[in-house]
Amino acid sequence: MSASLVTLLGAVSAVGVVILYVVFGSPWKFRTVRGFPGLLNIGNTCFVNALLQALAACPLFVAWVKHCVRNSSRCENRSLFATVSDVLTLLSSKASIADVVDPTAIVQALLDIGWVIPVTEEQDSHEFFHVLVSALCEDGHCKGLNMVTSAWPSLSLNHSSDGVLQERVRAGQASPFHGTLASCLIHTTSQRKLPIKYDGFDSISVSLPRDVGVVTIERCLHCYVQSEVVQLKSDEVPVPSPSAYFKRLRFGKLPKCLAIHVQRTYWHARGTPFKDNTHVQFPHKLDMAPFVHNKTKRKSLYQLKSVICHVGDVFSGHFITYRRLIVDSSATDHSVSSQWLYASDSTVRPALCQEVESAVAYMLFYEQVL
Repeated sequence: MSASLVTLLGAVSAVGVVILYVVFGSPWKFRTVRGFPGLLNIGNTCFVNALLQALAACPLFVAWVKHCVRNSSRCENRSLFATVSDVLTLLSSKASIADVVDPTAIVQALLDIGWVIPVTEEQDSHEFFHVLVSALCEDGHCKGLNMVTSAWPSLSLNHSSDGVLQERVRAGQASPFHGTLASCLIHTTSQRKLPIKYDGFDSISVSLPRDVGVVTIERCLHCYVQSEVVQLKSDEVPVPSPSAYFKRLRFGKLPKCLAIHVQRTYWHARGTPFKDNTHVQFPHKLDMAPFVHNKTKRKSLYQLKSVICHVGDVFSGHFITYRRLIVDSSATDHSVSSQWLYASDSTVRPALCQEVESAVAYMLFYEQVL
């Protein structure tokens, strides 16, 4: 092939690339048109970006944050609510014009209130979840805005152009992720029950069951609440001598948004940690009724909203997110590819439902079906 022909082919290719760029835009043009941007990695902050994408797919949490912003004018530190609200709005709004959103303001707001974890080092999305939710709830305890005890009015949401998705969000809890666990001690012989103890939670961490074939999230939950034998001393319970009790654990109050953390770090006998990449099957609709203490008048059905995955080993890696889209009921295309997104920092693309279901989940985010 002559040099002139090579030059000609190169020129034609270059012109073709320019035409494609002009017609279809940059590789990020899809996100601009569809309105679902990525997040800028400002230095090992994939754990931040993965969580923000996951939370943006939870309409009840987004609504709670927005409500807090509107009612926190007397808070001394309002910046955290405002910045989180701004970022989640950009990530969850179909009308977003941004290609990539910068999460620096959220990180800075956390640093301003005493967050000391260096963002230049690799961190954990589950730990960051608790940092963020705890900071938001503490920031809500401002004068005139007590997010735990105040009953804030119902809030009507409209997440689609035709008003299809409308949820009513009510307060009375620290955040939509806040629920309670009910534990009860039952005597092994007399079946005598001690008073129920309630403890709050924002997420639950389940272990991977051993010596089983297919692992499902329901199986993990069964292991989480299964009874265990505990030995109590006479000074711990009103009995004349030490006794054995069954400790039964159930969910006392289900949260509106359910965060499940799958523990994947374990230790060898010699003391070195390792990561267990066992695949856990998780449903799109999760019924929590079998795990509830009082099954009467409980909204126990949940829909999967997002999945956080960790790619790598126990010492380093990368966090990515699969998030469900809010599909307009008037749309004619209901293919699975239009219902899920894959988000890895600034990269966002459509994801097939099969890809989501085959993911090695690290965190699962569900929302109550109201």
